Amino acid sequence: MAIMGLNTEATVRYVSDLDPCKKKDGTWKPGATVWVIGTLDSYTEGRIKDQLTNYDISEDKDEPTVRINIHDAAIEACRFGIKGWEKFQDDKGNEIKFETTTTFIKGRKYQVVKDSTLAQIPSEILMELYRVIKDKNSVSEDETKNSEEG
Repeated sequence: MAIMGLNTEATVRYVSDLDPCKKKDGTWKPGATVWVIGTLDSYTEGRIKDQLTNYDISEDKDEPTVRINIHDAAIEACRFGIKGWEKFQDDKGNEIKFETTTTFIKGRKYQVVKDSTLAQIPSEILMELYRVIKDKNSVSEDETKNSEEG
């Protein structure tokens, strides 16, 4: 199998490992908060990596120090990668409305999660969703095996 292109239209439904409605077998009971996760295109992923990576090039060091602001990267990836949700509620049990806003990268138009909406996601969940989004943007194990077999 050859390397596959990213399907930026595809989404997956995901329930957090921290959700009490998620069963040990990975399925979930009614009432779970379901996150709809999409794939980041190459422009978006590149922008996130470029904006959130810092290089310290000092004369007294042999190699530059690279620092990635992982929490900022998670927030940005989730802004672009979360495409919706079901049964995400506030502390009073009211549904939190999924709201988006428009932004542009290199002349491309994107609908992203509104900052005020994204801010309501607990940081532990945000980091977990970031890992899911990153996994969707990785070369699959089958593709890697294929390249090793040559």
